[in-house]
Amino acid sequence: MGGLLNAVQIAKEGVLLLAPNGYENAATEEIRMTAGDEQAMEWLFENTPSGTLFATNRYHTGSPLAGNSNLYTAFSGRQAYMEGFRYTISNIGVSQQVVDERFTNNAILFSPKSDIQTILALAQQEGIDYLVFSTQLGQRPDAFDQLECCYENESVQIYRLPE
Repeated sequence: MGGLLNAVQIAKEGVLLLAPNGYENAATEEIRMTAGDEQAMEWLFENTPSGTLFATNRYHTGSPLAGNSNLYTAFSGRQAYMEGFRYTISNIGVSQQVVDERFTNNAILFSPKSDIQTILALAQQEGIDYLVFSTQLGQRPDAFDQLECCYENESVQIYRLPE
């Protein structure tokens, strides 16, 4: 429970929840799907079971609040924790409260201010198996150094979380 309390403390200490990891600088730029993105998602498909849940900092294509990207889910055949959230509200009936909670949790998972205990506790609470970091979108948390990087290319790093 200490990790979750730390997550709340981090959020209160000024982690930019709506635009974590420098997204505010990329918000007007279009984020493109690269060959490296596609290769990483192929790796995820080929090396994980079908029920795998991953979190990613790439849940949009240029505007964090648009929430309009589901490319990683589409290319990997695996479910993202937070991807395409505008669609889930309008077409699937997911509540804004659920989306807001996941938005905050995802920001904490990828915040450079988060410590490893917070990341692991939150990921375990949410049933997340992997963290997928897009190098196009901000600073990689130093805490990720303590995780197993099971795949890496110029565009993407994939970290396996302990069970």
